[in-house]
Amino acid sequence: MQTKIQTPFDYETIRPGYYHDVLSHGPALQRAWHLQKFQRVIDAIPKTLPPKFSLLDVGCGPGSLISLLDETADATGLDISPTQIEWARENIAGPGKKFLTILPEGAWPVADHSQDVVTMIEVIEHLTQPKILKTFDEIDRVLKKGGTLIFTTPNYSSSWPILEWFLNKWSPVQYNEQHVTLFTFFNLHSKLKKIVPWFGDRFRVETITTSHFIAPFLAPFSLNFSNRLARRISPKNWAWPFGNLCIGIFKKL
Repeated sequence: MQTKIQTPFDYETIRPGYYHDVLSHGPALQRAWHLQKFQRVIDAIPKTLPPKFSLLDVGCGPGSLISLLDETADATGLDISPTQIEWARENIAGPGKKFLTILPEGAWPVADHSQDVVTMIEVIEHLTQPKILKTFDEIDRVLKKGGTLIFTTPNYSSSWPILEWFLNKWSPVQYNEQHVTLFTFFNLHSKLKKIVPWFGDRFRVETITTSHFIAPFLAPFSLNFSNRLARRISPKNWAWPFGNLCIGIFKKL
C-alpha cells in the first residue's frame, strides 16, 4: 500500500477541543470509540514503572489521553496545533500535566533519554514517510533505554476503509484528507522498518495487536456494556487481526 500524495491538511481548521468534546458528550459510538482507544493505550503502559513515571504524548490534540491519567504520571503533551495546545492548557493542564507546541520540522523541547513512555495515538498515518522518520528520530532521542513506545493507527486490512468512507460523508472532519501513510495489521512492523531503517535494531516488538472490532459498535445499545466488554480483553491476548485499530507496543533496547 503506497503513501498518498496530496496537499497537506490544515489542522487549524479543526475546532479547538473538538475531539475531547466527542469523548465527553458525543454520540455513544464516538464516545466509546475514543474512550476505548485511550483505555487500551493506558492498559499497555507497563505496570512495573516507578510511582512517578514520565510519559510523552506526541500529537496530543486537546489532551484527552493525558486527562485520563492519574497523578502517578508526569505527562507532557506535544502538538503542532497552537489552538489545540492552548485549549489543553486551559482545560486539562494541572499538576503533572503540561502541554507544548512544536514545529512540524523542529526538535522537541524534551530532554534526551527523559521519558519512560512515549505514546502516539492515531498520528503516524497523518505523516509522510520523511516526517515519520524524523518523528521516530525524536522518539529514539527522548525515550529512556528500556522505555516503551505505544502507538495506534487505523488498520486498513479491517472494516476501517468502509468506516472512513462513511465518516468522510457525514463527519465534520474529513479523514481522507488527513491519512497519507496507511498501515495494516499485517505490514505494520515491516513497513515501519522500511520507513525507519534503524528501527529494528533499536526497538523490540512487545505486542502488535488490534482493537475496536465489535465493542464500540454496541455502544448505541449500552455504552456501559460496550466499555466493559472492551476492557475484558487484554491487548496481549487479542489475536484477531481485523480490529479497526492497530496497536503497536515496542521496547527500546
